[in-house]
Amino acid sequence: MTTPLLLKEWSPKNIRDLTEEQTRDLLGIKGMKVEVCPDGSVNVRSTENIVGYLRRGKTSVIISPSKCNASHVLFMMGYAENPRMFQDGQVEFADDSNLLEAFVTVFVRSATKAIERGMFRSYTAVEDDLTVVRGRIRMGEQMSRRFRLSPPIALSFDEFTVDNQENRLIRSAIEFASKMPIRNPETTRGIQFLRAMFSDVSIVEFDRSWLPQPNWNRLNEHLEYAVSLARRIIQNSSISLEHGDSSSDEFIINMANVFEDFVVTAIREHLKLSRSEMPRANEIHPQLYLDEGQLVRLKPDISRWEGSRCVAIGDVKYKPIADAGVIHADIYQLLAYAVANDLPEASLIYAMPKSEQVGLKLLNTHKIAGADARINVFALDLTTSPGDVLRQIAEFSKSFEPRLSKV
Repeated sequence: MTTPLLLKEWSPKNIRDLTEEQTRDLLGIKGMKVEVCPDGSVNVRSTENIVGYLRRGKTSVIISPSKCNASHVLFMMGYAENPRMFQDGQVEFADDSNLLEAFVTVFVRSATKAIERGMFRSYTAVEDDLTVVRGRIRMGEQMSRRFRLSPPIALSFDEFTVDNQENRLIRSAIEFASKMPIRNPETTRGIQFLRAMFSDVSIVEFDRSWLPQPNWNRLNEHLEYAVSLARRIIQNSSISLEHGDSSSDEFIINMANVFEDFVVTAIREHLKLSRSEMPRANEIHPQLYLDEGQLVRLKPDISRWEGSRCVAIGDVKYKPIADAGVIHADIYQLLAYAVANDLPEASLIYAMPKSEQVGLKLLNTHKIAGADARINVFALDLTTSPGDVLRQIAEFSKSFEPRLSKV
């Protein structure tokens, strides 16, 4: 398949011209449901919350988000990482339905803008053997290896160089981007320009599970957005070094994680809460349990704390929802959160289907029989402008004003 197969998140697509080899390739892609029909056509559907680009062998797939556009994904990811960048006007978006193209295009633009005044340089500690003394002699190593002070001499010194942590992250992302199937000629030229500009920067193979985070100050803050995007590209990309039928590449983003990170960060920012006052699910201390025996642990996405007491609670869901907008298992989960914390209510927010653009919508309030609790179910419209999305979050944040426990 020379042209990538275009899919919409969760939506099935019937294809009639797939070869047997291409069908096998699709079956090898995680999260892809493939069904061969009696007429020889193939139904293909993504079954997980992932969007982006995937390739296995000669077959590639581009999955677009179903609840928003690519620019909204960029906005949510950037805001969750650093809301301040959106207040300072550092962020721009690419208008492209293809998330990979949009992401790489914005990265190329931001990296190019960041080096308009020249490559960023900083002092880096270097240890090297030189024929001329520079910096400090590592006397112990020199004498243990050569037994005399004759060249080459073991030295340590500070080098004012472009080969620093910030530039290495950008350079690594440039290398990933150069191997991606980018069709926009302007973006492709931009990648080649950046490869030339960063040619003196070392290519580092970073551990995707732990990436360095630079300390930002007035000297390097102009690189912050470019580095933020670079970190995302490195974390979400996988480039195979193999060739042929077994090779695979990907740039994928888990939309459930993106949506949850964004909503929690935006609520925390609007209510001006610290991370201890509104922690992430795995950061809650003391831990929450449903039962007295502490066997069933609860991990709410959103919880507001005053000291050791939970005063408001909720959850964030990014999933296909029915017309009624309610999935019973989610209601049961929120009820457990409310009961375990002796709270009169809990709030649940979904990402609204793209076809229903009405702003923040209260889908239902479920008064629970016999429990003296209610579950509020909202839907957030992600298709509007970033400012309007944040206004919807501000409205939803009212659910996390302190609530009195039930008497």
